[in-house]
Amino acid sequence: MEEHQQILWTNIGEISRRLPVIGPVLDHLISQGAITADEYQLVCHISPVPSQKANKLVQILASKGRREFDVFAQSLKTNNPDLLRTIMAAPIRADVAGRISIQEMNTTESTRQRMALPQTARVAALPGTPPMPAIGAGSAAGVEHDIIELREVQQLATRLLGIQFLEADDEAEETARLGRVRDYEQQLRAARFENFASSTDFSIKYANLDVIMERGRSVCKIEWPGGNATGFLIGRKYVLTNNHVFDLMNAATKRNISANKKPQNYRVTFFLSETQTNMSFTLVPRKPLSSDKALDYAILEIDIAKYGEDDLKHLRPLGEFVSEDLVRGSVIILIGHPDGHDKKVEFCAVEGVDNNRTICVNFGNPFAQAQTMTYHVSTFFHGSSGSPGFDKDGCLVLMHSRGFYPYQGAQSTIEQGVLLSSVRAHAKRSLPGNTFLDIFPEMEPGFTFD
Repeated sequence: MEEHQQILWTNIGEISRRLPVIGPVLDHLISQGAITADEYQLVCHISPVPSQKANKLVQILASKGRREFDVFAQSLKTNNPDLLRTIMAAPIRADVAGRISIQEMNTTESTRQRMALPQTARVAALPGTPPMPAIGAGSAAGVEHDIIELREVQQLATRLLGIQFLEADDEAEETARLGRVRDYEQQLRAARFENFASSTDFSIKYANLDVIMERGRSVCKIEWPGGNATGFLIGRKYVLTNNHVFDLMNAATKRNISANKKPQNYRVTFFLSETQTNMSFTLVPRKPLSSDKALDYAILEIDIAKYGEDDLKHLRPLGEFVSEDLVRGSVIILIGHPDGHDKKVEFCAVEGVDNNRTICVNFGNPFAQAQTMTYHVSTFFHGSSGSPGFDKDGCLVLMHSRGFYPYQGAQSTIEQGVLLSSVRAHAKRSLPGNTFLDIFPEMEPGFTFD
């Protein structure tokens, strides 16, 4: 057995007790390629208790080489130098190594199955649990980016909802925090579903349902090699989706795979009805007409040349229906293609609104693998990313972006959307006047008291 393995096995208890803040260590390990994306997820899924995560991390590192150990030591030097000095000075006890089979601790397929782990990080917003393309391929940079994004969502939810979603450093504090989050969820569920006097009304007028379903015809599935998402028509030849969706498509074009080089494999499809032919368009190979990483939106052009005006009349651009009227306690209706499957509808309650974004809670949990989710694992909705959110009058108020489970086995998801009024305001500053008005037509003049 190598010396570094003996050091790890000798000090496994000490490391587990004295490494309460494991996040920065994990981030450093994966950024340096010392652990894989699957191994990162395995540590995160093992338990919400920091000591158990640290224990699993030691077991994984003990199956690796000296280089990986050196990366771990460098991380401790930055994040916990006292612990590093302790384990390096401790006498090596080779006898402890025989008690554990290193091979058994490797992150194998059988281990993932026993742990009920998904192949990739997964999320839920609309019914369905979409896989996370590009990230699950073991991309350390991708996982690290998603971790940062997830923390931003959790910080926004904490600010708007007044409940702490970021993992606590201390084990006792973390246990107490999880209890508060569970209580918060149960109180919300009781208020929304068990109390019929609740201020949140999920009912919708029958006539408005027809309006929403008609506008839902303009929601499309976006596909590219290795991934899928949702978007919707704005303007005569543009679709709106998330900027991170475009980033994934752009990354796919950089891979040296023949299928990734074919333009017909980057397409959007509108599913009109069971009796009408689906309409598919390829994406014009150029950068977004307008985009912003902070708002997470991108306007992409589609090639409409093969269709005539009569064909396109079945699709109603949605840019003219943008509304700024969204407040806490209201309800939104999301329409999208989770996991690239059939178009589905989900009702969500708005729990917080700031200048540009919203935080909603989806109380239903229709996901077969919900028990595998953890509140601290990155959970992007690449199947449902870009789904439009309508209010109960059919006005377009937000675009779904991402979300997470607040704790393992939660019955609800915390979800983020970007306000379409903010997207429109940003696009107005970046687009030529005529192009902007094609995408976001001004309201027709009519009766007003102004």
